[in-house]
Amino acid sequence: MTRLEIVESLIGQISALGLEVELVVIDAGSYSVEVINYLSRFNFIIAVPVEKVGIHRNFDGEHTLKSNGKKTTFRLMVQPR
Repeated sequence: MTRLEIVESLIGQISALGLEVELVVIDAGSYSVEVINYLSRFNFIIAVPVEKVGIHRNFDGEHTLKSNGKKTTFRLMVQPR
Protein backbone atom coordinates (compact mmCIF):
# COMPACT_ATOMS: atom_id res chain seq x y z
CA MET A 1 0.00 0.00 0.00
CA THR A 2 1.12 3.56 -0.65
CA ARG A 3 1.28 6.18 2.09
CA LEU A 4 -1.88 7.75 0.71
CA GLU A 5 -3.75 4.42 0.61
CA ILE A 6 -2.83 3.75 4.25
CA VAL A 7 -4.07 7.16 5.38
CA GLU A 8 -7.27 6.81 3.31
CA SER A 9 -7.89 3.39 4.85
CA LEU A 10 -7.36 4.63 8.40
CA ILE A 11 -9.63 7.67 7.94
CA GLY A 12 -12.26 5.40 6.36
CA GLN A 13 -12.13 2.99 9.30
CA ILE A 14 -12.52 5.83 11.80
CA SER A 15 -15.46 7.28 9.85
CA ALA A 16 -17.12 3.85 9.64
CA LEU A 17 -17.09 3.73 13.45
CA GLY A 18 -19.03 7.00 13.51
CA LEU A 19 -16.17 8.91 15.08
CA GLU A 20 -15.29 12.47 14.16
CA VAL A 21 -11.69 13.38 13.35
CA GLU A 22 -10.43 16.82 14.31
CA LEU A 23 -6.67 16.31 14.51
CA VAL A 24 -4.41 14.08 12.42
CA VAL A 25 -0.83 13.51 13.54
CA ILE A 26 1.41 12.06 10.85
CA ASP A 27 5.00 10.97 11.10
CA ALA A 28 7.78 11.90 8.72
CA GLY A 29 7.11 8.82 6.58
CA SER A 30 3.59 10.03 5.74
CA TYR A 31 4.51 13.66 5.06
CA SER A 32 3.90 13.92 1.32
CA VAL A 33 2.08 16.12 -1.18
CA GLU A 34 -0.53 13.42 -1.78
CA VAL A 35 -1.27 12.84 1.91
CA ILE A 36 -1.43 16.57 2.74
CA ASN A 37 -3.76 17.19 -0.24
CA TYR A 38 -6.03 14.32 0.85
CA LEU A 39 -6.19 15.43 4.49
CA SER A 40 -6.70 19.08 3.50
CA ARG A 41 -10.05 18.20 1.92
CA PHE A 42 -11.45 17.41 5.37
CA ASN A 43 -10.40 20.58 7.18
CA PHE A 44 -8.50 18.56 9.79
CA ILE A 45 -5.76 20.03 11.90
CA ILE A 46 -2.63 18.27 10.63
CA ALA A 47 0.43 17.86 12.82
CA VAL A 48 3.79 16.89 11.29
CA PRO A 49 7.32 16.70 12.72
CA VAL A 50 9.01 20.10 12.68
CA GLU A 51 12.22 18.59 11.34
CA LYS A 52 10.37 17.57 8.16
CA VAL A 53 8.97 21.06 7.62
CA GLY A 54 12.30 22.79 8.22
CA ILE A 55 10.88 25.76 10.14
CA HIS A 56 12.14 26.02 13.73
CA ARG A 57 10.63 29.34 14.84
CA ASN A 58 7.15 30.67 15.57
CA PHE A 59 5.27 30.61 12.28
CA ASP A 60 1.63 30.81 11.19
CA GLY A 61 1.04 31.12 7.48
CA GLU A 62 1.08 29.53 4.07
CA HIS A 63 3.67 26.82 3.50
CA THR A 64 4.41 25.04 0.22
CA LEU A 65 5.57 21.44 0.18
CA LYS A 66 7.36 20.32 -3.00
CA SER A 67 8.18 16.70 -3.80
CA ASN A 68 8.83 14.76 -7.01
CA GLY A 69 7.62 17.57 -9.27
CA LYS A 70 4.38 18.04 -7.27
CA LYS A 71 3.50 20.73 -4.77
CA THR A 72 0.78 21.70 -2.35
CA THR A 73 0.23 24.80 -0.24
CA PHE A 74 -1.43 24.67 3.16
CA ARG A 75 -1.66 26.60 6.41
CA LEU A 76 1.23 25.77 8.70
CA MET A 77 1.55 26.66 12.36
CA VAL A 78 4.85 26.05 14.18
CA GLN A 79 5.17 26.53 17.94
CA PRO A 80 8.66 25.50 19.07
CA ARG A 81 9.07 24.12 22.56
